[in-house]
Amino acid sequence: MTTAATTSSDYASFCVCTRCFDRLGQDGDDRLTCRACAASYEIRNGILMLLPEYADDDRRLRYLANYQRVAQDDLVQPFEHDREGRHAVLLDFIGDVRGRRVLDIGSSDAGYLRALEGAELEVAFDLAYPFLEAIPASAGIVAVCGDAEELPFEPGSFDVIVLSDVLEHVLDPVRLILRIRQIATTRTRIIVHVPWEEDIRRYESSEYEFSHLRSFDDYSFGLLWREFQIVRERSTHPALEQPIVFQLRRFLPLRLYNLLTYSYFHGSLGNREYEWRARWIAALPKHERLLLRFYRPNFKLFELRTLESVPTEGGYTFRAPLPRSARALAARAPSAVKWLRGRRSGT
Repeated sequence: MTTAATTSSDYASFCVCTRCFDRLGQDGDDRLTCRACAASYEIRNGILMLLPEYADDDRRLRYLANYQRVAQDDLVQPFEHDREGRHAVLLDFIGDVRGRRVLDIGSSDAGYLRALEGAELEVAFDLAYPFLEAIPASAGIVAVCGDAEELPFEPGSFDVIVLSDVLEHVLDPVRLILRIRQIATTRTRIIVHVPWEEDIRRYESSEYEFSHLRSFDDYSFGLLWREFQIVRERSTHPALEQPIVFQLRRFLPLRLYNLLTYSYFHGSLGNREYEWRARWIAALPKHERLLLRFYRPNFKLFELRTLESVPTEGGYTFRAPLPRSARALAARAPSAVKWLRGRRSGT
């Protein structure tokens, strides 16, 4: 199976060299060449091959081989049983992309990208060639094989950039986010889907050397994206692994909680609760918002934008565009600090 036919001139309009990030030019119908360093890149079965050279980096060679194998195995027997449900939530969060240029980083076989409607350009970008090769030609999706940490795209090429279940897999997420900062504008919508507060110890026994390499919480996520602002966020997929009785602890007085736990362990509540929870899991994402009132989320969705860049003598600083009320509060902050200091000194 091959992807949609894309000419070298189409790729040259938004792709750059992985060595020096300079412009690419046509070199026949099935190859592009960097104008600056003369690096050459093949178009194989309609897929532009923009993988960096890993000749002297054994860990990255193992990482690349790992994800070729992951792709082959997942295409034969999908790892995720409810992928369509997760995609439905993601698509709802992404919203309208009509007339927009969309980049999907870590696209796999472009499952949800194929479901987007009306986009001007849809680019599937993945490290694993087998995933990209599995995209139907009829989907009209442009495929690029490359490393997310070396995003080979021109600044301002995309209106929407999607990273769904990518950041937990990459070796160095800081490098990836730095590249996103370089190619995104202040108007680029960046959609991120990540596992939330996940216990990654269960991946230590995985047959794949590289799987989930990190977990995320508010601090670790905010630290990675500190040069961006969160525009929207949404919790998804409640962690239904534990019985709801124990999720109610923070809402109930101790006496009532003790009655419930006694009934759970010594009465019939345990069996009935298990049946309820099994039905809830099977019905997801139905009732998801209600269940998230009691259960922590397994995943979180974010929409981010870059901060405004402000030139300074030593380079650039970044700031978020504040609403009028926040600007007014910030303007009064110095006088408030002066008043507080006076209170502490007794003057």
